[in-house]
Amino acid sequence: MKGVPLLILGFLILLLSPAWAGWFTTVSEEVQLRVSPFDEAESITVLPAESELSFLREGLDPDGRIWFLVRTEDGEEGWVASWLINPGELSWVVADEDQLNLREGPGTPYPAITQLAAGTILVKLAEETDEEDRLWFQVRTPEELEGWVASWYVHAGLQSPPPPMPIEIQAPSGSITLWDIYYHWAKEQIVAQVQSGLVIGYPDQTFRPDEPLTRAEFYTLLVRFKQLALLESPGPVFSDVSGEHWASRFIYTAIKAGYLGPGPFPEVFTPDQPIQRAEIAQAAVRALQLEAVALSRPEARTVTTDTLPQGLASFVQVAMEAGLVSGYPDGTFRPDRNATRSEALVVLQRMRAPKDPGQTYLAQKVVVLSQTRAITVDFVRVNLDIPSVRPRVFLADDFVARLESLQSLGDRSQAVVAVAAAYFDKKNSDPLDPDGPKRYIWGNLENDGTFITLTNGGTSVGFTQTKEVQFAPLEVGITGRIIPQSIDGRTPEDLSFYISGVNQPLLPESVRLYTPLYGGEVNVGEGKAIVFRRYEVQEIKSGVVTIPTDGFVLAAPAGAWLYAHFRTGDRVELQYKYQHNVTKELLPWQQVQTTISAGPRLLKAGQVDLDQSQENFDTSLLAQTARRNALGLSGSQIMVVANVMEPITLAELAQVMLALDCQEAVNLDGGASAGLYYKGWVVNPTRGSLTNVLAFLEG
Repeated sequence: MKGVPLLILGFLILLLSPAWAGWFTTVSEEVQLRVSPFDEAESITVLPAESELSFLREGLDPDGRIWFLVRTEDGEEGWVASWLINPGELSWVVADEDQLNLREGPGTPYPAITQLAAGTILVKLAEETDEEDRLWFQVRTPEELEGWVASWYVHAGLQSPPPPMPIEIQAPSGSITLWDIYYHWAKEQIVAQVQSGLVIGYPDQTFRPDEPLTRAEFYTLLVRFKQLALLESPGPVFSDVSGEHWASRFIYTAIKAGYLGPGPFPEVFTPDQPIQRAEIAQAAVRALQLEAVALSRPEARTVTTDTLPQGLASFVQVAMEAGLVSGYPDGTFRPDRNATRSEALVVLQRMRAPKDPGQTYLAQKVVVLSQTRAITVDFVRVNLDIPSVRPRVFLADDFVARLESLQSLGDRSQAVVAVAAAYFDKKNSDPLDPDGPKRYIWGNLENDGTFITLTNGGTSVGFTQTKEVQFAPLEVGITGRIIPQSIDGRTPEDLSFYISGVNQPLLPESVRLYTPLYGGEVNVGEGKAIVFRRYEVQEIKSGVVTIPTDGFVLAAPAGAWLYAHFRTGDRVELQYKYQHNVTKELLPWQQVQTTISAGPRLLKAGQVDLDQSQENFDTSLLAQTARRNALGLSGSQIMVVANVMEPITLAELAQVMLALDCQEAVNLDGGASAGLYYKGWVVNPTRGSLTNVLAFLEG
């Protein structure tokens, strides 16, 4: 039986290079800062990982390997081996001659700024030819001077490959030494698998981590990793895998275990051909008994920019969400790329402690609207029946009327999925500060049973604590009653008032309630603000008013009667009334904990419902096309968060939501705000920042 090669695969997680900013670079691991460019030179200090340094000069050690003279943030200077530096995207050149002129422009007619010593490291900024068609480089010196140097007096900055370093590993078969994994990105996983006895190394003490892995080798490793008893095949497994093939029993065992299934199988297996990344992902999912999860996602798409073969996308998605595989830094997965031995090993190592992929997943579907028109929709299905899943509103910078990117809002909220919810002003609409930075939200937003904003327009979607979902053109009326310390000449009518909005600009004839989510203060101008702490009046004033962290502010424009009815020490009670915006029918909204509103409504009870008159929208919206977001309900517990980046009408969006099996649906803020966030990745980017998102959290 042919010796089984030692290795395995993982799905590239290249050492990510930090973005270059200014002169600084980053040490890739803990290293010695030495007095001279030599391995045995005296150590000045130990630099921790991610130390920021500046390059000064290039030097060579006795073996001709490149070292860098660097300066630390603390001003210490010393030498570091070039192979221990992670320069990110830095491009540099090195002066070849002493007294090299740094000139003001690309050519000898330009005056010299200074002269540089041989070995000086220069950050390359740009390049240009002079009048004689000779190449010049624009550079920055260690002293942060910028200028131009002739290309024929410098050489390209390089790093030396690391010298061989052995690693001695205690394996079940005894001590094993490997010479080619010390600097490898998968070193820890390779060592762990050698220690487990799954793999060893080649007789020449190498592991060859970047060589491709064959299909026979991978399924052999997978069967051994799962510690399956080898089965005898009753006959040839494939036409090219006879009983004499060294891996025939492993391949047959993998088939019977379901790692290669289900059949029918092709006649040939090509056991000695390299295995591809997508196949490893599929086999790993099957080996972890997650195939049913993958098959339940027929329209799944991965968080990658490349297209995966039909039938494999759901397996790769589950493998990624289980933490088994990853994509490349450029956003691709490259399913057809041959897997390496180290990549396979990493996958197997991660299979020891997989993550739960959950039931929330990203999908994509082409919806046919007519014989000549089809729309691609990206969407996420969220199962509210999972106890750990919950909806929540998030605000930009945690305050009303601020701006933040979709990526930042999604990351900061640790959302599984996030999408723009309520509409907001593109410009400031505050009459007291028309040029200010605020972008007011126009819609009803609520968290934990407390309204963040309140404007009473459009359709609201509410989620109760038990995650029942309600859709309605909601109108919330807030009335207040003053509980006076003394009547002080006030009539019963003087002791009641009405609030027309929460955390909205102070407009004529309005009475606004401002909470700490509005920010630290509110400017009421010549109007009057009644400041409350724990529902008790603290003071009445004009101008800029501080909002107490344990209270709120009521405000009315100048000349309004409201403030005249309050006295310091009065207490208030607030009552909420929830009703249909048109019929005034009372709505059961008291149990709702989270609310978002936008509109118009798209679907009601499985039928298209675009009656904009109930939602105070201009009916001309029906004819407009735009990029769209939508929120729908499929069944009683599956929320569908949809995003269409091709401009479509609201009627077409309603058809899309019907095609996604929704019975209820509402249009969300779209246009420039259309976009979708999913598990750390912006699937489709918005064209600007947002003030608010609806997020679904898990865990």
